[in-house]
Amino acid sequence: MNANPSTFIASVQSRDNVSRLPCNVGTLDGDKPWIPDGEYELGYLDYSTFFIFRVPKVVVRFKVLTFGDEFEKVVERWYRVKKIQGHPRRYGNFTVGSSSDCFREFCRLNHQHRRKDRISYASIAHKIVIGRVRSVTIGSNQRELPEQAKYSVIAELLRTET
Repeated sequence: MNANPSTFIASVQSRDNVSRLPCNVGTLDGDKPWIPDGEYELGYLDYSTFFIFRVPKVVVRFKVLTFGDEFEKVVERWYRVKKIQGHPRRYGNFTVGSSSDCFREFCRLNHQHRRKDRISYASIAHKIVIGRVRSVTIGSNQRELPEQAKYSVIAELLRTET
């Protein structure tokens, strides 16, 4: 009997014979990469809106363009926003405050941006974004994460290069 990596084979013994039964152990969903802390060249992929514990959030995903072991790994920048307009979804509409990290970093990436009521990530779609990546080593319960559970996020979007 061939088993895939996420299947565990259990032996059940009866009086007359031994039977092998597959038991699913589980798989890891949404594996987040770990890369060393530092500044990286990033390429914009997409963004999505979410509610996490009734708090509106936006996640912007980037692919690492710096050559090395980290090349093409996907890292995320999470923002808290004021309001999500409509249902949470990929490329959903949202409202930010003028002093929010989302708006300030967007203006840093788009020097010609004038309107405070519109944010379009399409303007950075074909630019190289320099971002500072940091490692998440402590969980929400303020305890150290095991080595296998550590992952990286974008701490700050710094500037664009053409």
